[in-house]
Amino acid sequence: MKTFRQALHGKQFAISAELSLGRASTHQDIARQASIFRGRVDGVQIADNPLAWVHMSAVSASALVLREGLDPVPILTCRDRNRIALLSDLLGLRAMGVSSLLLMRGRRVPARHALHAST
Repeated sequence: MKTFRQALHGKQFAISAELSLGRASTHQDIARQASIFRGRVDGVQIADNPLAWVHMSAVSASALVLREGLDPVPILTCRDRNRIALLSDLLGLRAMGVSSLLLMRGRRVPARHALHAST
């Protein structure tokens, strides 16, 4: 399997697609999307609860994407985790063989969600 990282260092464009996850996503949903992506993309981006909408963790989804023979590119944000939690996720991703990653600060939680968020 060619990795997204290898594609970035190649002479052609590196192509990625974003995995669409919902609150009730299952491994079958990921396998279905993977079958569409297979042979067409170099990496599969997995967002980390975008706009504070909860779904399967990017780390767990990365494991399922790897199982489908594709290269995951988890997008981790610092908004919802402290340094220890972030480092734990990074160590887990490394242990799984994930070679690409996008780290972001993360956007503020929208006001409509702030009422339900806890610290």
